[in-house]
Amino acid sequence: MAKTAAKPTNGVKKTNAGATKKKASETASQAASGVKGAPAAGPLFRPLGQYIKDLSFECPRAPMMTPENDRNMDLNVGVQAVELSAERGLYEVALAIRAEAKDAAKTTVFMAELAFAGVFELQNIPSDHIDQVLHVEGASLLFPFARKIIMQTLADSGFRPPLLDPINFGALYVQSKNASNNS
Repeated sequence: MAKTAAKPTNGVKKTNAGATKKKASETASQAASGVKGAPAAGPLFRPLGQYIKDLSFECPRAPMMTPENDRNMDLNVGVQAVELSAERGLYEVALAIRAEAKDAAKTTVFMAELAFAGVFELQNIPSDHIDQVLHVEGASLLFPFARKIIMQTLADSGFRPPLLDPINFGALYVQSKNASNNS
């Protein structure tokens, strides 16, 4: 067995980094839970999970499909946020995506519908900002995954998937708020 010489510490006391991390996370969770004497924690927006709620694909004219350059696709995206547990700060954000392609004769070539959702934990966020955080930040985090599911479904169905551009959910949120204020 080889012996190693002890290295001098130069007066620096070694600490257990794992214990320090544990203390910091305990302090943050105490603050989030409202324990007296705990320092106030900053805002928390954390995704806890994501999942497909519903996926549907229809190709009504499968044996008689038209060439790919002979179709136009419409993409509709909706965002919905639901409170799951107020005391735990849990919310569900669901994207509803519908992609429909029609040929030159306006006949449906395919239709794909996806309901893709995620559960998010929010702590220490002012109540007047929760709706915006969920509809903008939550939707922005979910969309790349939902887009991939739609594109993969189209590819698996024999179609060349179109490029689905990113969506500015901040602009959509502002537009939606302006429309509801004008109503």
